[in-house]
Amino acid sequence: MNLDLLQQWLGLVSGSVTLIAGLVTALWAYTKFVLERTLLPPTQFDLDCRSVGSQGDKKLLEILVYLKNLGSSTLIASDIRVDVLYIIDDPDEKLDLVKDPSKPTFGRLWFPRSLRKDLSQDKQTDNRRGIKVVPYDTFVQPGVNQAYTLVTAIPKSTTFVLVWSSFQYAQHPTLITRLIWFVSRRIGLIQYSLDHVSEPHTIERVFRVTES
Repeated sequence: MNLDLLQQWLGLVSGSVTLIAGLVTALWAYTKFVLERTLLPPTQFDLDCRSVGSQGDKKLLEILVYLKNLGSSTLIASDIRVDVLYIIDDPDEKLDLVKDPSKPTFGRLWFPRSLRKDLSQDKQTDNRRGIKVVPYDTFVQPGVNQAYTLVTAIPKSTTFVLVWSSFQYAQHPTLITRLIWFVSRRIGLIQYSLDHVSEPHTIERVFRVTES
């Protein structure tokens, strides 16, 4: 192989490497700054709960679910749900922890009572957790901290409630988007798949609701 041919091969290899590096960089930039920010805008998820008073044997609760859109595109949230577990003021109601290591709640405080179960009254319901707060997809513009409210009632003797909430992104990626996402994950540009982000996003907090 003469020197000119070697130089041509080296030039071809160098050009190919530069082209591949450029394509990978462009794919990374498109995935991180276009797909992630438009398909799945980052969202700050929070909860608040307060007792607004009591009447008869019931205590009124106002539960607020906050979705703050920190991205640059519209957040479309779907299936916003709330679940309320509670403990009452009863000498027999002792605090206990979940001791079964096979359960996802292992090591957490056990709340023995459920508002959903109280309302179901053994009637057949769907197997998804909680109560649906919004029966349709809802939109949150960039920079907006949107509140969704559930007003409900629990026994007046309730002392503590565990409020759990979840939502899902309603955006459905196209075939091309899924292909780009798959390639980006295979070559290590991102560490999660669309299957992961399609799972419900959850949060839970404990609130004291005894009378002041």
